[in-house]
Amino acid sequence: MPMRTDNDAAMTLARRRRQATLDMADAEGLLGQRDRSVGSRVPSKLLDAARAASGVDSVSDLLVYALSRVALEDDFGPGLVARRGSVPRGSLEG
Repeated sequence: MPMRTDNDAAMTLARRRRQATLDMADAEGLLGQRDRSVGSRVPSKLLDAARAASGVDSVSDLLVYALSRVALEDDFGPGLVARRGSVPRGSLEG
């Protein structure tokens, strides 16, 4: 049995992360029939880096994945900052 390399582990993690994102997008009703065509010119380096990081070769699949990530983006950070000062000091002490 061949040894797994760090690159293999990274690609497995990227594949799992990608699938989890697509599963969440599907659960939110964001995925379905591909009924819209989108055309754009993008920097080659950006496209190559996104392909390498995600493990997705198809530009169409890469776009669906990227749009899913944006659509599902978590607002935890901004939401936490917006709550600053809303919990009185000392209220969490037991």
